[in-house]
Amino acid sequence: MKVIITGYNTCCQNTSGGVQNRIRQIYSRLALKKDVSVEYFCPMTTRLDGCDILHLFKLEIEYVRLIKCAKEMGVKVVLSSIVPLSKGWKVDLRRILFKRLPIRSVNKIMFEIMDLVDFIIVETEQERNFIHKHFKVSNGKIAVIPNGIDPFVFEGNQIFDKIGGRKDYVLQVGRVDENKNVRNVIKALKGSGIDYVVIGGGNFGNSQYYKDCLKEAADDEHIHFLGWVDSESDLLKSAYANAKVLVLSSFQETFGLVALEAGAAGCNLALTKWLPITDFKSLENCWLFDANSVDDIRAKVLAAFSADRDKVTQKKILEEFSWDKIIDSHISVYNKLINHA
Repeated sequence: MKVIITGYNTCCQNTSGGVQNRIRQIYSRLALKKDVSVEYFCPMTTRLDGCDILHLFKLEIEYVRLIKCAKEMGVKVVLSSIVPLSKGWKVDLRRILFKRLPIRSVNKIMFEIMDLVDFIIVETEQERNFIHKHFKVSNGKIAVIPNGIDPFVFEGNQIFDKIGGRKDYVLQVGRVDENKNVRNVIKALKGSGIDYVVIGGGNFGNSQYYKDCLKEAADDEHIHFLGWVDSESDLLKSAYANAKVLVLSSFQETFGLVALEAGAAGCNLALTKWLPITDFKSLENCWLFDANSVDDIRAKVLAAFSADRDKVTQKKILEEFSWDKIIDSHISVYNKLINHA
């Protein structure tokens, strides 16, 4: 089986790199399978003829010509959709308008891509339901395959050199922007005496929110901003390994991999109640809060901080989201498409 993988043009320009890391993990594990040949798509050198599967990541209009080319050559196309799960009414309205008006627009091309691809992989049941309801894609064309857990070992003490000694702390990892809602967590934990560590930085094109967060936290010596850290660095591994609580306070997420990574490291998890992965059984015992409420964030984070480490959730996450299991699910989708050609 020959698989060609590609991401949208700017997927490697985002510092937080969730999509690019997912692509690289899938590529590297497919490459270990003796009956699979895998390569990245390069517009100057890659030939689709002779390929069995073209796998695209994220619903982007730039793919449409490549998809049509693949279809003409008999190549099966898989899309890992990564669709924002909000404002479904706008998707519905556009779908109705496009049926009645002879116009071609960015959004109309997205509907076209959903129709053209042979199969869609989503990360959660919420994403499946959203695509089925608003893009009118058959459930039989969609499979739920979550992201996997990075295999690196969570260990080390480097984090304590950054925060002034060995202590329990609350950790947050990722972009610092309006959606990630870091400022509400700062407000919730200021004055609590609990150390709060933020690994990540401002989003390109919107650095003001990050500056506002730094200003909000400036008068509390227990709040530590460490900036961006490489995803495979010893510092990040030690940060996960020693944190008592991981907080994820976003208003919207398509998945929330950082929660799984922290849970796999043994952190207690205080999460926004709108996080789609809370539908998985592994996370049924986490502390869930209303991201709009500073008081609720404070109450749930403090409850998670005072509780014993949740070893049961850790074990469940490692079992349910292992990369071996995730890759086997991808290969199952590929084989299904090839065998029904």
